[in-house]
Amino acid sequence: MKALAVVLSLLPSLLSAQSAVGTWQSHPNDEGIVHVRIAPCGAAPCGTIVKAVNLNGESDPAHPYIGRRMIWDMMPDEANSWSGGKIWDPIRDRTFSSKMEVVGDTLNVSGCFFAICEHYAWQTVK
Repeated sequence: MKALAVVLSLLPSLLSAQSAVGTWQSHPNDEGIVHVRIAPCGAAPCGTIVKAVNLNGESDPAHPYIGRRMIWDMMPDEANSWSGGKIWDPIRDRTFSSKMEVVGDTLNVSGCFFAICEHYAWQTVK
């Protein structure tokens, strides 16, 4: 009975985390774009770079970022939004405090380093 209570208490968190599950295309930067696959990591979703595309639109399967975790420790706030996590910026090689929210086919991602915050809209990869 206690196990069932634990599962039921986690259910809202797990269900809300499912809406971000999938592959998302990042915003373009000086090197191109990356595709980030978000999957459950316990109750917190995390994201790993699964593809890199250069500015010419060419896929780079040997890119050093592939397989690198980019998002972690995101905890659900409410339906379709998470905060308290971290996001790694491959261009600056810095980690930012982050939050994200799914709105339709868009994942709004923001990261802050001290008082400097940036906001981006990522698109779902179909």
